[in-house]
Amino acid sequence: MVNNNLQQKDAGRHPEAVANKYTIRGMTIVILVLCIMLIGNLLGWFPFDTKLFVVSTTVSVTFYGIGCLVFAKMDLKSDWVKYVLIFWVFAITTVITTTLTFHAYLVMLLPIIYCSMYSSKRVMVYAYLLTVVNILITVYVGYYYGLCDCNMVLLSGLPLSEYLDAAGNFTLTEVNDRTWWTLPLYFVLPRSVICLGF
Repeated sequence: MVNNNLQQKDAGRHPEAVANKYTIRGMTIVILVLCIMLIGNLLGWFPFDTKLFVVSTTVSVTFYGIGCLVFAKMDLKSDWVKYVLIFWVFAITTVITTTLTFHAYLVMLLPIIYCSMYSSKRVMVYAYLLTVVNILITVYVGYYYGLCDCNMVLLSGLPLSEYLDAAGNFTLTEVNDRTWWTLPLYFVLPRSVICLGF
């Protein structure tokens, strides 16, 4: 018992262990906010598809719970734990951004934000590559199964006034039929470049 307490105190001073604990705490806050948003959705505060929101929250909370159980048994001072943690963050954020699409795009930056707590450049590259994979999954799977992102469907590229007629009706009705070309060029590439800046 005494030896276990000493190990926990020692782990608390280790820079990797501290960063790992902050990553877990950060994801706890993300999950709490997601649950609060689900409650708000169920109460009618947000105009999101309830089924998608329930799926997003259920899968994210499940991944979060499994991760917490696994990390409770790990030595947070181990060098490889940060890679597992960043992958865990990637898995949860990919679920959220794929289902909630444009309402949750900023969540995809969390692996990059959390990796900034570590001194390793490898972790930064790893987090960036996972973020690009997140973007690919979110754009393609989210296009067909997530909340509808009208920017992807209608490919608007002008100010709103250009798409309104004299009566104030929206006139852009042509659906994107070249998703194999437009999605990577207009959505995957720009977001990947922006994340590279981060």
